[in-house]
Amino acid sequence: MDPISALGIASSVITFIDFAAKLISTTKVIFHSKEGASTDDLALTKIYTKLQDLSACLASSAYPQQPFSSPQSLEDVSGLQELSAVCEQDCQEIVNALQAIKIHDNDGRLWGSMKTAFKSKLGRSKITAIESRLERTQRVMSLHISSILSNQISQLSKKIESMSSSGRGVGPASIIESMSQDLANLKLESESINIAKQQSIFSAGQAKLFVDLLKDLANAEKRFEADGIISSLNYTCRPVRHDIIPQAHMNTFQWAFEKSSLSDWLCSSNGIFWVSGKAGSGKSTFMKFLAGHFQTRELLTRWAGGKFLVTAAHYFWSTGTDMQKSQQGLLRSLLFDIFRSYPDCIPIVCPSRWATAKIGNFSSSWAPWTTDELSKTLRALTTIEDEQISFCFYIDGLDEYEGDHIELCSRPWPVFEASFGSETLKKLYVHDLTRGDIKRFAKHQLRTHPRWAVNPAEISENEKCGLIEQVAERAEGVFLWAFLVTRSLREGLSNDDTVVDMWRRLQSLPSDLERLFKHMLDSVDDIYRPKMAGALQVAIHAFEPLPVEIYWHLEKEFEEQNYAICCAVRAPETAERERQREQIRRRINAQTKGLLETRKDRVEFLHRTVRDFLRTAEMSDYLNGKLSTNFNAFNSIAKSYLALLKTASYTHGYLPQITRQGPGRNWGVFIASLNQALLYAAEAFKTTAPTLRDTAEILDGYEIFVAEIVESSHLAIDSALECCDPRLLFREEVVKHQLAPYIQIKVQEEPEYFSVFQDSPLFAALTPMTTSTDYFFVFEDSPLSAALKPMTASGANSILSPNTLKILLEHFDDLNVISPRASDPHLRSPWVSFMYECSNSNQLFNSALKQGIFNLLLFHGADPDACIGNYTAFCTFLAALFENPVESFETACSALDAFLRARPSLGIVPGENIDLRTKGPAGGSVNDGPQNERAIKSTLDKIISGIQWKEKLFDVKEHEVHYKFLEKFIIYALGELEDPTPLASAMRNSSVPPRACSRLLRLIGSESHDHVASKKRRYASNGETDEESIGECQSEDLEITGQPPKRQKAADWYYRYLMDRYFHRREC
Repeated sequence: MDPISALGIASSVITFIDFAAKLISTTKVIFHSKEGASTDDLALTKIYTKLQDLSACLASSAYPQQPFSSPQSLEDVSGLQELSAVCEQDCQEIVNALQAIKIHDNDGRLWGSMKTAFKSKLGRSKITAIESRLERTQRVMSLHISSILSNQISQLSKKIESMSSSGRGVGPASIIESMSQDLANLKLESESINIAKQQSIFSAGQAKLFVDLLKDLANAEKRFEADGIISSLNYTCRPVRHDIIPQAHMNTFQWAFEKSSLSDWLCSSNGIFWVSGKAGSGKSTFMKFLAGHFQTRELLTRWAGGKFLVTAAHYFWSTGTDMQKSQQGLLRSLLFDIFRSYPDCIPIVCPSRWATAKIGNFSSSWAPWTTDELSKTLRALTTIEDEQISFCFYIDGLDEYEGDHIELCSRPWPVFEASFGSETLKKLYVHDLTRGDIKRFAKHQLRTHPRWAVNPAEISENEKCGLIEQVAERAEGVFLWAFLVTRSLREGLSNDDTVVDMWRRLQSLPSDLERLFKHMLDSVDDIYRPKMAGALQVAIHAFEPLPVEIYWHLEKEFEEQNYAICCAVRAPETAERERQREQIRRRINAQTKGLLETRKDRVEFLHRTVRDFLRTAEMSDYLNGKLSTNFNAFNSIAKSYLALLKTASYTHGYLPQITRQGPGRNWGVFIASLNQALLYAAEAFKTTAPTLRDTAEILDGYEIFVAEIVESSHLAIDSALECCDPRLLFREEVVKHQLAPYIQIKVQEEPEYFSVFQDSPLFAALTPMTTSTDYFFVFEDSPLSAALKPMTASGANSILSPNTLKILLEHFDDLNVISPRASDPHLRSPWVSFMYECSNSNQLFNSALKQGIFNLLLFHGADPDACIGNYTAFCTFLAALFENPVESFETACSALDAFLRARPSLGIVPGENIDLRTKGPAGGSVNDGPQNERAIKSTLDKIISGIQWKEKLFDVKEHEVHYKFLEKFIIYALGELEDPTPLASAMRNSSVPPRACSRLLRLIGSESHDHVASKKRRYASNGETDEESIGECQSEDLEITGQPPKRQKAADWYYRYLMDRYFHRREC
């Protein structure tokens, strides 16, 4: 029972005691008074009704349906229930006495009969006994309340401390402050009652105050837990696309709320309404307008009736980050909006996360979401019972989604037409409805130019109207075309064009949008065309919109080929930097004719259609024809980043720009920027061979620069780096990237390339890189504040480089070697450090599964029994596998096979009573009898509890998971144990469901020979298995000698391997 319910019982009891005490006091007056009590004191109807209500309340309190919350509160709650039952009996006795009183007065008031009735039904002695019990009950009740409050205050103090130290900025900071204040008030009120001296006791009012304070604390705690889960759905770039979509022009799109199929659908219909339109017709602007307009809300409210209305939106963006153009981004955006509007549904649709939050396990409740979990959570919203909720979702840009287009605003592609276009009344084409809007827009754009009305005699009103009509007519509903054309006409007005000139200008512009783009690029002056082509190619190949300073340095590179490598390390003054920014903004606009524009110090395409057009084969050849043959956009970006780092200001702030927390564990603003640059260098190595040497020279320039600033005092550096080789910092970051070609070049040129490392380079190669500055202090006047303000997800980039690891593993065999400088036990060896990181980062764990990192490391000798805290590496892998969402069961099976091939110990018993460092990770050998049985049972329990959690979360059928994980472990154990008895005993005593247990016991027991032999015969005959195919690891085409070939059924191969070994041992 929760403390609020317990105090609710106490409040009911105290309320009864107070009322009964007053009633008894009145009866004493009756016994000792000849006149009786006053009519005001003895309104019988009121007394009787009040006592009946109290009796019912006490009866319900005595038999609660809720379970006890903890053993500590059992005694207090049981005591409260007993006191409630006693008071209920006393209350009923008084009620029965009042029922016997016959009222003959019309006004229902008690006079002389009251004295006689109470004497006959209760008597003086019973009344005295009841009064005595009430006094004793009140004292005992106060003690129970004090105990409950003391326990609750202690628990809440720990909970608030846990919330404060959770290390995550979730929700408003005022929640914890409010809870702390409420807890202080609760503590103050409870301490004000001095029970020991019996100077006072708890009153009903005080009990109610305690209940109210606890309710406030419970509500605040619930808000914090909900905000944590909501925050886990958010991502840095979520609002970016919405924010940059232009606002609708004044008085446009009003037709949406007039009598139309859309307005009818909004207020009365269900299902999907498809908004389509030509490229550039203003679909995204329309969706933003519609989603935010008050009239839309009014129509939807009418549709929802009395139900609670929840709206959510997502705007796909093909030129944005992966999250902005993926299904996961869509699902996270929708759930974020839904939970923010209606947080009460969170415990219902994601019970596992809510349960972990309730026990204070915030790291699990805030863990990254997988697409499967997101999909299941969204589907669960449709199964909420007894909830009056209506949902409306706005989804813009389905044609910008990267994935299978199976499912609302998009271009009129055939796949969307087939899926959504069959119902005429549930679709519209924006370009068919915006002619009037474009006319108003063109009229406003031209009439607001100061030259439009200067010489009325030269341009008549009819000619002006004709020009505007022609713009609206030729636009054919495409707002972007109208925008570009009116901009050109305004330029003509600025040049004092005559009406004839303006008509000629208009007629010279192609009506087709793509031909208009080409026309604009052809109009660029010849001297600007190489820079124009370079800027556009850089924008096309950028992972996300780049800071404007990159384009400043890019232009310098056109003027001086080795500018970035040769430029001095010098930060310009603030005024000079602002002048540079303004200059490059104007130059970009002139050189690209406005097809690139600057928004919030980042350079972006005017519209998605521009990028799509420039990425065609024809335009790619067009742009490349204006550039030198050795131009590489990725190289240019990498060089521009080098110049940016050299000219950045690092002289402000109190935190070092580089902090070192161990071998390869470098953090800070500078490191994040360096890694962003190296990502582009890695992409350059994937392109044509002639640029490989150029890329290598750029990286050499980075090393020289980084070594220089490490040696100088130009950069605030953690003291741990001061005694290192100045080249170490750069080389530690290089091995984290997919720069295997560069490392091969350097090793050939310099065989002692890795000698600068104090510890194994594998430490660095297995440590995730940091690519954002969310956790670091960045000053606004530094160019890094613009360059590093992340548009992508924050924190460490979990992508490792298998090919780089393969090179290192060929040179180093020290995966398990403990570093003499390792003070942190979690960072003792490269393998231990990597497993520790995986246990704390679901993103890294899933990435390692997908890339086959576990398979690679275990193949090269990683120890599955290495100690990670109190557990083995194998146990840590199982914990990460089951305690966090896994993106692919197939890759998980493959990694599990790799671990089992490495022959881990069978147990995962923590070191509470066993010193793992001396007795082995399982607390003994595999045949140590009871100790081994305990170890095996702990493994089985870990596997089965994880399987059950997965089934609950992902709706995975029992046989699909049990066969993949449980049977793999059982067959492995059969191959390791000479006597399978401990395994069978552990199976019987484990939490394995009976159905699965009986099947596995048959495998272990007397029937195991036939069962296994039949499998072996089947494998030998056709190599088939009941398991699904195991997908290949996506690891840069990595191949490991001795492993199963690609697309071969890995489980089949593994079973044959185990069966052969199993029977070989039996025969021997």
